[in-house]
Amino acid sequence: MKTIFIITLSFLFISFLPNASAQLDMPLPESAKLRIGKGTLEEIAYFPDGTRFAIASSISTRVYDSLTGKELNQLTDRKSRTTGFRSIRFSPDGKTIATEGLNGTVLLWNASTGLLLASLADDTHSLYKMNFSPDGNVIATLGADEDLYPDAVIQLWDTRTGKYLRTLTKPNYQFRSDFGDMAFLPDGKTFATWEYSGLELWDVDTGHHLKTLKALGKSDLRDVRFSPDGRTIVMWTYKKLELWDALTGQHLKTLNELDQSHGDNKIKDIRFSPDSRTLVILDEAWRTGRYGTSAYLWNVSKSSGKYLQSAKNFSSICFSPDEKILASIDASDGKVYLWDTSTGKILNRFFIGNDTIDSRDPNVYFSPNGKIIATSGSDGTIHLWSPTTGRSLTKLTGHSGSVSTFSFSPDGITILSKGSDKTVRLWNAITGELLKTLAGYTDGVDAVSFSPDGKTIASGNSDKTVQLLDVGTGQLLKTLTGSKGYIRRIFYSPDGKTIVSRDWNTVCFWDASTAQLLQTLTGIKRIDHELSGSPDGKMIAGIGADNTIELWDTSTAQLLKTLITDMDNVYTLGFSLDGNILASGGSNGVQLWDTRTGQLVKTLSGVGGDIEGVHFSPDRDTIVTSISAEDLDGGVFLWDGRTGERLEELSEYSGLESCRSFSPDRNIIAMVSSVVKLFDISARQHLNTLSEHVSYPYCGGGTITTVRFSPDGLTIATGSLDRTIRLWNPETGEHLKTLIGHTNAVNSVAFSPDGKTLASGSSDGTILLWEVP
Repeated sequence: MKTIFIITLSFLFISFLPNASAQLDMPLPESAKLRIGKGTLEEIAYFPDGTRFAIASSISTRVYDSLTGKELNQLTDRKSRTTGFRSIRFSPDGKTIATEGLNGTVLLWNASTGLLLASLADDTHSLYKMNFSPDGNVIATLGADEDLYPDAVIQLWDTRTGKYLRTLTKPNYQFRSDFGDMAFLPDGKTFATWEYSGLELWDVDTGHHLKTLKALGKSDLRDVRFSPDGRTIVMWTYKKLELWDALTGQHLKTLNELDQSHGDNKIKDIRFSPDSRTLVILDEAWRTGRYGTSAYLWNVSKSSGKYLQSAKNFSSICFSPDEKILASIDASDGKVYLWDTSTGKILNRFFIGNDTIDSRDPNVYFSPNGKIIATSGSDGTIHLWSPTTGRSLTKLTGHSGSVSTFSFSPDGITILSKGSDKTVRLWNAITGELLKTLAGYTDGVDAVSFSPDGKTIASGNSDKTVQLLDVGTGQLLKTLTGSKGYIRRIFYSPDGKTIVSRDWNTVCFWDASTAQLLQTLTGIKRIDHELSGSPDGKMIAGIGADNTIELWDTSTAQLLKTLITDMDNVYTLGFSLDGNILASGGSNGVQLWDTRTGQLVKTLSGVGGDIEGVHFSPDRDTIVTSISAEDLDGGVFLWDGRTGERLEELSEYSGLESCRSFSPDRNIIAMVSSVVKLFDISARQHLNTLSEHVSYPYCGGGTITTVRFSPDGLTIATGSLDRTIRLWNPETGEHLKTLIGHTNAVNSVAFSPDGKTLASGSSDGTILLWEVP
C-alpha cells in the first residue's frame, strides 16, 4: 500500500519568495519555544545555472544567492516540522529540487519559490538515494525496510505529480542497498542498478528487466562507471576491468594490460573524460616500500593505453574543460602534474606543498574556462594556480580546519567550500575575496545541562567542545576547548562557577566565567554514566587506570582523597544521598567507602558477574545493585545497607542498561532496558513501567538514551533513538505528551531549575527548548 502526499502551499509561504529577508526563521515544533543551531552540515551544491547554491543540513535546506551569499529561502516541511535532509539533487533543467529526508521521505520542491510540491513516501520502506531521469520527469528512489536492511527495492515516481509509477523487480531479486547504487542511462530509456552480484538493466517505461551483466566471474563487483555519452559501461573488481555496450548489453573487452609486475595491485578508481573517449584507471600497488597509486590513460575506441610512470601516488584527478589535460595531485611529493591526454606526456608540474595536501581526501579542480587550477587540503586553505606557469595566483584563507569539499560555480565567478570547522564559505574566484561565511552548524549534541540560575545551557558536543548558550536567545556565549574526546556528560558545580565535562576517559574542570580549563584528569579509566557526582554536586568520583578511586572537589578541581581497592576491576561508582558513603562496584562484589576518612566500611559479596550499577535508598537502609546486561548471570539485587545481607533478586529487572536517574527525594530510581522501570527503593517495590518509545529489533530493541526527573519529581522525561522525547507521570505511569521535532537521536535531556523548561540535545546538531506542561 503506497501513501502519496501532494501538497500545494502557494498561499502559505510568502516568506519563501526570493526577495524574503536574509535570515528566515524556521517553524518550531509544537511546544518548542527555541531552537539553537542550524543542525549538522550535510551537503553543499550549486544550482545548475550557478545563480544560487543550497546547503542541506539535518533540519533544513537553505538556498542562497551565489554572488551575495544572501539567504533566499528555506526548504522546510512545515507540515511534519521534523524533516532533516541528508542530500539534495537538482533536476537537469534546475527547476525542481529533490531532498532526501531523515524521516524516510523524498521531498520535491519548486527551485524558484521554495514551495513544497510533493512528498514521496512508502508505507513499508524508507526512501534513500534519489536520481532524476535526463528529462527530469521521473525520479528513482531506493527503498529499504529499516528492520530488513540492506534488502531494498527500486521505485520510480512521476516528478510532475508525485505519483508512484512502478517498482523494478524480478523473481528472487534483492538489491543490496548497503553497497549498491543506481543511475539512469543518458538516453533516459534504460535504468541500471548494481551491487556485489552484478549489474542489472531495466526498461524505464515498463519496469521490465532487460539484462544482467555478470561476466566478472566470482569476484565481487566493486563499482560501475558510465561514459558521458551513455554508450559504454565499465565494471570492475579489485583485479579485473570490463567494458560493455550500454545499449545492447554486449561484452566489449576485458582490460588486463595493467601493470602486472606487482601481484598485489588493485584498481582504486576509474574516470571517463567528458568526451567519453578516454578512460583513466587508478591502480594501487605496493611499490618501492610503500603503497602508491599510478594512472593509466586508455583510448576507449582503440582499447589501447599509456601508463603514466612518472606519478608515484595519485590521490586526485581532474580533466580540463577541453579534455586535453589531466591534472593530478601526487601526495608523495606535494606536486600537481599536468598530463597530455593524447600522448600521456607531462606538460607541466609544480610544487604546491606537502603541508597543504590532505592525504586522505585531497581535491584538485579546473575552473570552467580552464585557466585556473584550484587545490585544497588539510591546512584549511584553497590555492588558485595558473596551469600554464604553475604560479600561485591567490590563496583563500578562512577555514580553521581542513577543506572537505569545494567547487567552482558554473560561470566560474565564485567558489563554494565546506570545511571541517562546520562552516560554508563563499569566495570570489577572481580576487580570492571572502564574500560570506555561513556558520551555526554543529556536530551532534551529546549532553546538555542548565546552570544553577537557569540562564545558561552548557552543551557537550561530538566535536569535543563545550558550548555555553544563552537560554533566552540561544546566542553562543563561550566555547570551551580542551577535551580529548566526545563529551558524554556535563554538569555545573552547585555555585555555578565550575563546569565539569567528561568523555570516556577524561574529566575536564572549567571556569564558567572565563572559559579557562582548570584541570584535566587523564588517568580516569571510566566515569559512571549518571552517578559520577555526589547528590549535592560537591564531589566527583573517578576510577583510575590502576583501579584506584579518586575523589575531587567540583568547585576547586582539587584532589580530595585516593581510595585503594583490592578489587580486580572497578566498573561503577555510586554516592549515598548525604555523600558520606561511596559504593564501588566491580567483579563479583561491591565495596562501601567513607568519603570523609577514605576508609573501607563494608564489602557486599556473593554475586557472580560484573557489577554495573549501585544505588542507595535515601536512608541507606537499602542498596540496589545491577549486573551488566551482557553477563549471563545478569540481574538486579536488593541488599540490607546496614548489615550487607543480600535480601532478594528482582528477576523482572534483569537485562538493564546503564542509563538511570533518581527522583529528587532519591526514593524512586528509573532503570532502563528496552523500557523504563520505576522502582521505589525505600518501599522495595516496583511502581510502573514506561514503554511507549519505538523499539528497533536491529539494535536489540532498546532505544531509550536518557531519562530525567523534573525538579519537583512530578514528571519524567525520556529521550530515544526514535527522535522523540516523552513526558510521563511517575506516580501513575501515564504517558503525558510526546515532543516531536528532532531529526535524529535524542541523546540528552535536562530540566531547568524551575522545572518549566526542558532542553534536549540531539545527534541532529541542535538543542530544542520545550515548554513543560
